[in-house]
Amino acid sequence: MMQVEQGSQRQIPNHPRVSCETRQAVLEERMASDLADVTRTGENAKKIGLIAGEHRERVIHSLGHDKYQKLRCYLKDQKRFKNKVFFPPRGPEMSRSEVESFHRERKEESLVWAHEAGIDIHQLQKLSRNAAALVRELAPATAYQDDKRAIIVGPANVPLDIRNHNSNPWIVVSPPFGSAWWYSGSNAGFSFSPTLYLDPSIGFIGNLNHIDDSDAGDADYGYMEYATNLYFWFQMPTAGLIEVWIEAVSRGSHHRVSLFDEWGWSDSSVNQHNYLTLNASVGGSSSELQRSETSWWTESGATEGHWDNSYIAYGDTVWGHLTSDPRTIFPAGSWVLVEVGTLNFNSALANDVSTYSDLDFAWLINHVSVHSTGA
Repeated sequence: MMQVEQGSQRQIPNHPRVSCETRQAVLEERMASDLADVTRTGENAKKIGLIAGEHRERVIHSLGHDKYQKLRCYLKDQKRFKNKVFFPPRGPEMSRSEVESFHRERKEESLVWAHEAGIDIHQLQKLSRNAAALVRELAPATAYQDDKRAIIVGPANVPLDIRNHNSNPWIVVSPPFGSAWWYSGSNAGFSFSPTLYLDPSIGFIGNLNHIDDSDAGDADYGYMEYATNLYFWFQMPTAGLIEVWIEAVSRGSHHRVSLFDEWGWSDSSVNQHNYLTLNASVGGSSSELQRSETSWWTESGATEGHWDNSYIAYGDTVWGHLTSDPRTIFPAGSWVLVEVGTLNFNSALANDVSTYSDLDFAWLINHVSVHSTGA
């Protein structure tokens, strides 16, 4: 059963020079943006649901209806048997070698059963991978800044005045900040467990985006975005766009995935991305979120394994260099609510494989250098 997930909360900071009308207009624009996200999430859920449904129909067509029902009944019986075997006190008392032996024997028995039933497991895996490729097309497009891929940069590629926090022509903003968080997505078979990291008084942001499917069917999926953001006000000295350098110190950057193949023909696909982000608003029409990719990890076709990959060392400092949506020119003198943050995108497709996918990123935002591109 498909389930849409959506939640959000924000605390827009007060500023003595920002009028109530401006604050109200920005709040209305942010709420309108939330509604647009809900609509987009629903549209993506329908697309993914259609992909999953078509995948199941192709599997049924490939096997035939009777053989497909026979397969699902076999798996249901095997899961019931496993639950009986591992029910306490036996399960907790089993040694690692006993557990491994049980799983190995189950795979061997399942492969023999599939062969005797005339089921082509390679065809099942092929169909699953085709569906996974279609789901991956719905992931956020690769971010670009002008004609270059938007990726974080290290100290060697950051201008000296930014690294030294020079205030001309930049304005350097430090904690405390306002704050916000939101998540949206859809799941079928998977469950979503959010863990928030947020302390705007010191610029600490991040989240653990966890999706898992411990009882996978033949076309389960999880598709979740989870963002944590900081707010501050900036008055435009000249008309233009907002340009920022986000200085971010890593407080953890982990791609964790565990896959458990119980049958010998299972298949999966996992797609994880973390970003530093920028948005800006004076009210009115919504502007598009700008993203600088920090780290990513994908897996397709694996049936079993455990990964805990981290590509940015704890304590390392990186910068995200971003410019606001070019469709929105901010007038000189206007007060702009600037939103910087991090976004975790986590998606998975499971074909009879237990899947646990964690995207766990946290950042300390000490400084944000901001100015108008018209200056």
